[in-house]
Amino acid sequence: MGRTAQALNMISDGIKGKKVLEVACGCAEFSIEVASVADEIQCIDLDSFRLLPEIENHPKIIFKQMDATKMEYEDGYFNSCILYNAIGHLTDCMEEIFKECIRVTASNGNIYVISSFKMDRAAIEDQLIPWLLSNNITYILTEKSPFICVTIKR
Repeated sequence: MGRTAQALNMISDGIKGKKVLEVACGCAEFSIEVASVADEIQCIDLDSFRLLPEIENHPKIIFKQMDATKMEYEDGYFNSCILYNAIGHLTDCMEEIFKECIRVTASNGNIYVISSFKMDRAAIEDQLIPWLLSNNITYILTEKSPFICVTIKR
């Protein structure tokens, strides 16, 4: 089983049959994996040059070039939001991105931050969790090697 499949297994119950957003999708390999269980997956990134070619004609995936600090979605538009192997790249604007993720995720949805990268683990432990605590935001931390996953309940 590949890493994206392992990561999906950690969160599949929360995204099965749902409308999902992947923030900072990079090549969108995780969006492709998520499409196997979600009804719809939209993925966003600042640029499209890393996207895998299979994204272009995938029936369940919509890519939009977008700044995650200023998402162009309505409040509560998605059932779930995912940041996969991305948070370490977003530390300078993390608070703004999470405010937007919270805004676009439905009140009964989840936000997942899942990663196997060391730099992401450091960002989660040193920056994300203290921010969540200071804002009284409930979360669950799960570790299943090689992944760490923070689930933020809306």
